[in-house]
Parts: sequence; structure tokens; C-alpha cells
Amino acid sequence: KAQQAEVHPSYKATHSSLDIMDVLQWDEEARRKAFQGSSMKRAKLEMMQRNALIVAGNFLTKNESPEMYALVVQMASEGPKSLVQQTAKDVLQRLMLL
Repeated sequence: KAQQAEVHPSYKATHSSLDIMDVLQWDEEARRKAFQGSSMKRAKLEMMQRNALIVAGNFLTKNESPEMYALVVQMASEGPKSLVQQTAKDVLQRLMLL
């Protein structure tokens, strides 16, 4: 069997995961700070929050979290029409159908 090479420290993950509630509340500065020195810095805030909303929706289908639900409701109702707002609305609609 071939031996696996040691991963160079530059390529080791700095985060094993992100807190969904944190990502949903990020502003641009928080996103930049979280991904500083990472190739993930290319991921835009809107895309990260859209994905976090989908994860939150999946979580809420099987778990109760009033705080997370309230944040999704807030994101669905505030600000200009955006991908994030539409995704939050879609998540809420899906949760109401369960």
C-alpha cells in the first residue's frame, strides 16, 4: 500500500465548519474576515447566505430553533429584493408545507 503524504500546513483547513446563525448574520466585513487567506474568499456574501438559508431550512424541517426561524423570517421580509430574500421566502414556504 502506498503511504499518504503529509498535508502541507498551507493547505490544511482553517475551519472545519461554519456556524449557520453566524453566516446568516454576516456583513461583508465578517465574510472577508472568515475567509481571509482562503480560496473561499471568492464566495460572495449573497451566495454564502443563500446556501446558509438552505441549510437552515433543512435543519428546521427536523429540529426546533425559534431563533433560527425568526432570523429566516427577518431575512425574508427586509431589504431590497435579492437572491437572499427570495431564498428565505422559499425556505419559509417549504416549512409551511410540512
